Amino acid sequence: MMAPPTLEKTWSFNVNNYITDDANGIMFVVKNALLELPAQPWTCWGSCDSANFGNGDGVDRWIDSNDVKIGTGAHSWFVFNIPGFNPKTQLLIDLSIDEVKAVIRFSYSAGFGAANGGTDGNTTTRPTATDEVDVTKDSYWSNFSVSEETVVHAMQATDGSAHRLFINRAGNIYSAWFFEIPKNVTDPGWSNPLIASIAAGTVDVLNYVRIGSLSEKYLRVYYNGSAMTASFTFESIPGHPLHRIGIPDQFNNQWPLSGVGVYVSESGYRGRKCELYDLWWGGLPGGDVHSGGELAQMSEIVVPWNGSVLIWT
Repeated sequence: MMAPPTLEKTWSFNVNNYITDDANGIMFVVKNALLELPAQPWTCWGSCDSANFGNGDGVDRWIDSNDVKIGTGAHSWFVFNIPGFNPKTQLLIDLSIDEVKAVIRFSYSAGFGAANGGTDGNTTTRPTATDEVDVTKDSYWSNFSVSEETVVHAMQATDGSAHRLFINRAGNIYSAWFFEIPKNVTDPGWSNPLIASIAAGTVDVLNYVRIGSLSEKYLRVYYNGSAMTASFTFESIPGHPLHRIGIPDQFNNQWPLSGVGVYVSESGYRGRKCELYDLWWGGLPGGDVHSGGELAQMSEIVVPWNGSVLIWT
């Protein structure tokens, strides 16, 4: 890898959360990783464990993985308050589908529940928000129907402007969550520049080599009050919506780092819209730590790191 870049943000971490479990246990670890972020932890607005529920009471009812019930009928849901944006920026996770898919909704400013103009939830029905949007691709949160070694990594900018979560399994990133304010926004008509997206599937969702599985590259990003189809780009091809296979420098055999941008692909809005802070495409796939522990490579992306050894399944 080429000479490391200088971080633009200060980051805090809750990483290397190792588990051998299926979807129920992994979602429980995801919940804890977000609530236990050290700088600006996410908080609970309300929750349901399939038997007990509360709207707007701030009670976390997911005491252990047995409280994470997935499926139709009585099931679990959870609403997070996301710090750093609007006072009522929230994310709802409703586990009413299966281990692969979930109902995931993002509220930028209204908030969930009847007190905020939406509707309250119960043991069989999730809360709603008047401004909710689906920021997932085809409702995937990941493919965890069987128990297997899995690691959850959460990180955030200490100023609250960026929150990321990665779930890796079998040497791949199976789910990547982004809630952050981007930089170098190119569209003056983007009224509230904020990336809110959960990219997931059954293979590495941030693997730019798999150009044969194009649908798994696309994101759903929050854009002017709605969710639009988008994809990550390379800074070296800023006008192009797709990834490309990286190659090392033929003179020194070093892999270049290329900044990550976001390209909206829907008709009437097409184009490169922004870049993300402290996120780069790197070299060969894998998991490793660079620059004295300040950076880590997860698959083909490079992210800020806390100096520890990266647990990579």
